[in-house]
This record gives sequence, C-alpha cells and structure tokens, in this order.
Amino acid sequence: MSVTVEDEEFVRLIDPLRAELVAYCRRMLGTGADAEDAVQETWLRALRSHRDADLQGAAALRGWMYRIATNVCLTALDQRSRRAVPVPDGPYDLPSPPEADPAAVAESRETMRLALLAACRSLPGRQSAALILRDALGWRAGEVAELLGTTGAAVNSMLQRARVRRPEASAARREPADPRVRAMLDRYVTAMENADAAELARLLTEDAECEVPPATVRGREAILRFLAAECPAFGDCRLRPVVVGGRPAVVTYRRGAARPVAVDVLTVTPSGIRRIVSHRR
Repeated sequence: MSVTVEDEEFVRLIDPLRAELVAYCRRMLGTGADAEDAVQETWLRALRSHRDADLQGAAALRGWMYRIATNVCLTALDQRSRRAVPVPDGPYDLPSPPEADPAAVAESRETMRLALLAACRSLPGRQSAALILRDALGWRAGEVAELLGTTGAAVNSMLQRARVRRPEASAARREPADPRVRAMLDRYVTAMENADAAELARLLTEDAECEVPPATVRGREAILRFLAAECPAFGDCRLRPVVVGGRPAVVTYRRGAARPVAVDVLTVTPSGIRRIVSHRR
C-alpha cells in the first residue's frame, strides 16, 4: 500500500491516540501483545478508509478510531472464542486488609483490579466493550451506542447484563471450603514457590492445560518445560490462595514486590489440576 502526503498528514493526526487505544485494546483482549497487534490493524484499516470518512473535528476522528479498534477487537475475540477463558460469574472472595495498613489496602486494590480485569474478559465482546467505554472511559450511553451501531436502550441493556455478571469483592472466605481442594492448592503454592517440578508433575493431570495469554500450553510435560524456561516467577514468587467465583486460585507476587502480577484460576478435578488460567497485569 503506497502512502501519500495526505496519508502522512492523517497519521500525524491519529498518532496522539495510539497510547489510549493500546490501553483500550488491552482491556478488551487481555495482553499487551494482542493490543499492539490490534492497534496496528486499526491503523491499517484507518489508512485504507480515511478518505471516505466524514471526520470533521477531533471528537469525530477519535470516535471513528475507537469504532475501528472495537471492531478489530471483536473480530479477535470471536476468533478466540473456541478457547474462551473460563472465569465463573460468582463473587471474588478475596482477603480484606485492615484499613489502617495503606500498603495492604493498595495491595488488595491491585488484586481486585486484576480480578475484575479477568471478569471483564469473561463477558461477551460487545458487553465488554460497552462496559469499558461507559464505566472505565466515561463515554455517554449515546456515544457508546453510536460506536457499536446500536441504540441507547440496547447499550443500557448490555450494561445491565454486564454489571450483573461483573463480580464484586467479598471477604466471605479466604480459601476453598473443600479440604481436599485446599490441600491440593497448598501443595501447588509450595511447588511453585520452590520450583519443585517433581511435585507439580504429581499435581497436574497428564492432559493439563496452562493458559498464559496469548499462549496455551497443553500437556503436563509441556507445561513443566514452559514454566522452567518461560515463567520468571517460577521459583521466584510468593503465592496467596484465594477463591475466584467458587474456583480455587492464587494471587502471584514476585519476591520482594508488594504488588501482585497475576491472578491464576485453577480447575481442580479428583485426579489433579486440569487447567491453569493466568490473568496478568
């Protein structure tokens, strides 16, 4: 595709939007790599079609770019739907730190941010887009409706469904109720903190899966190799057991760091841990 002087001027106009669109796409897609790819595709689509668009004023340009980015993200989510991340609709039962401890409060807030991000990823694409645009970015319902090509009433309906599904913090319990699941979770925590591959091999089922977006690693042996070679926190982390929507999970911190880097949701079966899904900052 040849680039004209007009195209170069257009790129100069839209480049200030890149950072916020990357942040928006990351919220939609879950990883920085996917967000960068989505914004690159957004730029290409915008370059191909800007001459035919009515882009009078900065607001019109910004809305048009968000519309393209949203469509790119929805397409990516649709293609990904066959391996959707299994995040339940139930509450996130996370520890509630003493209000007098600012460090603990900040840590809990960051943990909740990760948990709510995981929840947003579990919503259907258009609901997720409506929720992010309306609640996180402060768009008006009419603006969201125009971007999604629907009505204000439809947007309000999407938001209502999304907010019902969006989990809220609860300090009801800090660990799984089933003692067998709790014991397996404790063993998993110890194995990860000590980089104990032999213990992890005993905990994982042979057909286990580990999803660290954008990658999905399948099979016990492949997961062990992946952790040893690609996971910087393996053996250099501390983990806190929590409950996410009724599922056992762990909050992961790098050693010496106060802020969590991930919430990992586990699928535990009688024969072992069947799936690990990581939701990262």
